[in-house]
Amino acid sequence: MSIRGVKQRIETIRANIEVYFWAQGLNLSFSYSIVSIEDNITAALDKADQEMYKQKNGRKNQLQEII
Repeated sequence: MSIRGVKQRIETIRANIEVYFWAQGLNLSFSYSIVSIEDNITAALDKADQEMYKQKNGRKNQLQEII
């Protein structure tokens, strides 16, 4: 699957979760990151971890692509 396809699926999931919880009267946000693994999975996990903390501290309810 292409990066574009992954982004579209993740955005659909995020939007559905948001609608469901808002209908329940709950304010819930989700942020996702897409990281390219390339040859080094450890580096990819480190990038994903760093991005998670960035999103936690301000950028909420969005998809961030890191390649």
